[in-house]
Amino acid sequence: EFSDFITKPSDRKNIIVSLGQFRPEKDHRLQLSTLAALREKIKEQNEQMEDAKDNIQVPKLLMFGSCRDGDDERRVDELKKFAEKLKVS
Repeated sequence: EFSDFITKPSDRKNIIVSLGQFRPEKDHRLQLSTLAALREKIKEQNEQMEDAKDNIQVPKLLMFGSCRDGDDERRVDELKKFAEKLKVS
């Protein structure tokens, strides 16, 4: 039944999905940097909230894609390290 797929707002998760080959022109590093900046702004805003139930949920970024060759595989490894450095992994 369709209603089984409907969730209450409190049950929802803030998830951003990135789908595409891990190619340089996709600029996945920019996506990670943007996520880090967004998380910092949300953290600052949540610290100003009087009631924790009003806090904004920190989003997650899920990256899905394929690698065409060894260069792409190395790029994914570099992205993982970059995500760890930004503390968004």
